Amino acid sequence: MQRFYRFNRWRSIVRAERRGRLLHWNFPRVRRIFKLLAGVGLCILGIIGWLLPVIPGWAFMIPGLIILSDFFPPLRRLLRWAEARVKEEAARLKKRPAGGGSRPPDE
Repeated sequence: MQRFYRFNRWRSIVRAERRGRLLHWNFPRVRRIFKLLAGVGLCILGIIGWLLPVIPGWAFMIPGLIILSDFFPPLRRLLRWAEARVKEEAARLKKRPAGGGSRPPDE
């Protein structure tokens, strides 16, 4: 019975297309697939950028990882850890005295 339901549904979609109606697209699913492909594509460009000296790899890799973190929880944890580290370093740099060179001041 299930097989005939699928066939009839497919046939009605084809008939609707012939009549000029728009097909019903599942836009959230399509958007999710494009987002996944964009993240993978950016990561591939980032890897190529690390191998070639012309393209900056990090400029593609970081956005690709941010996009893919919606799909993979380990990447999400990695990005949260990296964000916390950046905030710690920014706070540490703000506390550093101005002109903080390694040389002692001249007397």
